[in-house]
Amino acid sequence: MRAFIWLVLGVLIPASGLARGVHDPSQVWPGYREAQSAQPLVYHLLGSTDFDGGQRRSFILQSQQWPHATGSASWRHRVELLQPDVPQPGPALLVINNGVIHGSDGKPPRAPDDLPMDVLETLVRTLGMAVVSIADVPSQAISLPGDGRLRVEDDLAAATWRRYLDEPATHAHWPLHVPMAEAAIRALDLADQELPADLRPSYIATGASKRAWASWLLPLVDERISHLAPFAIDMHWQALLPHIRQIHAGRWPIALRPYFEHGITGMIGDDAFAGLMEIVDPYTYLVGPLATRLALPKLLVNASGDDFFPPDAARFYLDALPGQTTLRVAPNSDHGGIRRFVLESLAPALHRWRRGGALPQVQAHWQADQGVLQVRGLESERPQRAVMWQAHNARGRDFRHACGIDYVARPLSLGDSQVLEVGLEVPAQGWTATFVELHYADGLVATTPVQVLPQDRFPLQPPAEGAGACRLVPEVSLSGPATEPATEPAAGSRGARKAGEAAWAARSVLARSRSVAAGPPSPGG
Repeated sequence: MRAFIWLVLGVLIPASGLARGVHDPSQVWPGYREAQSAQPLVYHLLGSTDFDGGQRRSFILQSQQWPHATGSASWRHRVELLQPDVPQPGPALLVINNGVIHGSDGKPPRAPDDLPMDVLETLVRTLGMAVVSIADVPSQAISLPGDGRLRVEDDLAAATWRRYLDEPATHAHWPLHVPMAEAAIRALDLADQELPADLRPSYIATGASKRAWASWLLPLVDERISHLAPFAIDMHWQALLPHIRQIHAGRWPIALRPYFEHGITGMIGDDAFAGLMEIVDPYTYLVGPLATRLALPKLLVNASGDDFFPPDAARFYLDALPGQTTLRVAPNSDHGGIRRFVLESLAPALHRWRRGGALPQVQAHWQADQGVLQVRGLESERPQRAVMWQAHNARGRDFRHACGIDYVARPLSLGDSQVLEVGLEVPAQGWTATFVELHYADGLVATTPVQVLPQDRFPLQPPAEGAGACRLVPEVSLSGPATEPATEPAAGSRGARKAGEAAWAARSVLARSRSVAAGPPSPGG
């Protein structure tokens, strides 16, 4: 049994998170989950509504008190339980949804729209499955202790990361994905109380962006999760972030601005950042006792023109993932545009999984000496058709959809071979991004990872900027040059806390002054 520290008020806190000099990042999330499991489940029913094919019951759930077990406001969430009129056997669906339950700066609360109600009702009606949707993950807007500013989405996530980086042992469970994942598990506890057991033998977890990220943490600590379907999220940040910066010739895409302004991008090589990733990055759990928990069947759906992540980000983690893993790259989609692909991607995958079936396993190998992309895995299940999607940027390696980069489709002949070979030219100028899309009889779509050529050549100049999400983090800001902060104390140093508090205040002023220029956070963030 893991050791615990009892506080005066009787709240159980995992020793791995708070004991002086005994900070083990890999145990923070399991320890937080174990501590929270001792807390009572608090929720109440708001009402019920019938819809075509089922019934929906609405609840308010109090998932936890965070960041402090006492003195902090309870996280509140809108939870929907959808039951089919004609149930079919198989796992239920857990949806980790977005939304703003606490309005801020004169803005009202916002309903979830990553996976809206019409999509959930369609899944219930057509598949005969129960759906559990927890919204307001995180329970935003939130003002962190000593901050005085209400934060949401990436600004909130980056602020919590910075608190951890400044004092890892004291702020062990502050990284936002920890309480986000905990909220999802409490929604499962609610569902187990309210749904018949035969409607929930296990759960398929899904979400988009940060909520997809949180879904990866669930099977590490909860065996009720049997499958994963994350949308618009990548992993292995310690390799991915330097790659992003190299692509942009030392700059950062505007979507990562909160992480720059909170000083996160300037600490990528630090030990504290490595510890942060041991807590929140699923990739770090692939080495250690929890690795087998991620061997469950997975469908990963990513955007070809994401605002945050380059299209070839999967090269840093896909081959390392254990178990059955299927990738779909959504063509001509930005980060928020992934919502257009949710229903058409989920429905056939859920249909297969709920009947004990598997998704196709597609592998791609770039044969540089032959100029050929080999697509394998066709022998296990023959696709009906194949399409090559390709985009070219003559001026940079930036393939953000917001910058006007479009992928063009070209049908491919499958022939009779068990290996599909696609000839690709390495451009003499600029870069080309290519992936192959395979369509199956039941509507399922799987793809190869995106191949960017030339693979190991990077631009010397930042990409041209446009409007909106096509911008870069400014080189010069109100707080000084946009080079990485060099004067902030190292995490854990004696002056880090006081300097950090001053920096948080300065960043709050800076962020407020930029709010008009920056616009709202990317949808789903």
